[in-house]
This record gives sequence, structure tokens and C-alpha cells, in this order.
Amino acid sequence: METLKENIITVEDITAEIEKAEFDVPREDEDFGDRYDRLHAEWAVKGLKKYRDELKEAFADKEHFKDWVIDIWGDVNTFIAVINEELRLRSIESIREASECAALMKIFIPSESGSRDEAEEKVKRNLEEALEEHDQRILNIYDVEVVPLLTWCEELLVMKAFLTNDFYMKGSFSDEIKNKYIQMCLHC
Repeated sequence: METLKENIITVEDITAEIEKAEFDVPREDEDFGDRYDRLHAEWAVKGLKKYRDELKEAFADKEHFKDWVIDIWGDVNTFIAVINEELRLRSIESIREASECAALMKIFIPSESGSRDEAEEKVKRNLEEALEEHDQRILNIYDVEVVPLLTWCEELLVMKAFLTNDFYMKGSFSDEIKNKYIQMCLHC
């Protein structure tokens, strides 16, 4: 297995991934399930994410983590710049995930729903009913699609805070986003 030391990820590498991702368009002949599977596989190896386990393992040894970072990137600020670019890349991924979640929620409404306004009203009613009945499908979309991405972003934020002698309470970002997601669903 290739390691970060063998294939150093730079700001330029991630910037190139961002530019490529911004021009990604759906394939005409691809159905929803195939697109979902393809995109998840592609995004799993972009940027630093394919080295997630290696980063987590290095970070677990906090006493030597800064030395490990300097050994690979030359200095802490370069790695922080890489983290910032990775977070930018993941913001594009989160937008894609949000659109995939929206597409999943539209699946709940049959295409013969009538006008766009009628279909939107049905989506709102279904979401309100699902939330009132504590239908796990709605929260599962969040847990399955968004939580893993937020977890990765939070791991990066914790590393960045450690390297800058700052404080970051792990989970605070995910909890805040989940509350907003639930509130958004309630007001749809």
C-alpha cells in the first residue's frame, strides 16, 4: 500500500482535484444508483482521504505528530495549507452529497404527482409526517450520507487545531449541522 511519504499530497494536487470536480457532469446514460456508486468510489480516493488511516495513526501519537508532519511536508504551515485545501475539496463533496440526498428524498414522491408545486407540497408533507412519526429513513439519509464526510472533516479540524495550539471540540460541528438538517426538514 502506498504511503503519504511515498506520494506526498500537496496543495496543488488538491487544487487540481477541486478544478476537476467543479467540471464533473452527470453521464447521460447513467442511472441514479450507478452514479451514486461511481461518485462514492471516486471521492474516496481524492486528496488526503485515501490516506485517512495513516493520518489517524500518526495523529494518535500526538507526542511525535508534529515531527511526522515536518518529515513529510517540511513544515507545519504547509500541512495546514493542505488541510485547508482538503476542507475546500470536501465542501464540494458535501454539496454533491446534499444534492444526492435531495435526489433520494424526491424518490419518495412518484413522478405522477402533478405540477411542481403539488410535488413540492407532497415532499414537505412526507418530510413532516416522517419526522413526526420518527421515520428513520429521513435521518438515515443524513447518517449514511453526511455523517461520514463530517467525521473526516472534523478529524482534519482536530489535527489543525492541535498543530496550531488551538482548541476544537470534536463533534460540535456535526451536532450543529445535524440540528440544522432536522430543522430544515421540519420547515420544508
